[in-house]
Amino acid sequence: MIFKTQVSNERAIEVVSQIKEFSGNWRPNQTNAFELYAKAGSDWKKIDQSKIVYKEDWHETWKDMPQKTIKYIRDLPEFDADTFKEITGIDIEKTDKVEIIVEGNSKWISRESAKTLNLI
Repeated sequence: MIFKTQVSNERAIEVVSQIKEFSGNWRPNQTNAFELYAKAGSDWKKIDQSKIVYKEDWHETWKDMPQKTIKYIRDLPEFDADTFKEITGIDIEKTDKVEIIVEGNSKWISRESAKTLNLI
């Protein structure tokens, strides 16, 4: 599911792949565990569990999400602003989207892009 919308496995994989591509090295880490993991030579067994620090504010972990990732997520046809805000604490609105069909494939693009391409 993407934002409470049932999608195919292929669609889910496509979206996750794009989010990873747009996000680069950024991840919403709730703890410093991955930092400790890297320092321990990528061996979870070598990490001193007492040194793991948990962030108190879940939304704090999302505040540095790359803008291109936010834009991609916001432009998904499955996007739901309320769910996104509930998870991340980031308040964004869905852009005005239109669906176009090219060679039998459905794509959602911004109304502005569709006008520029003379599709509407």
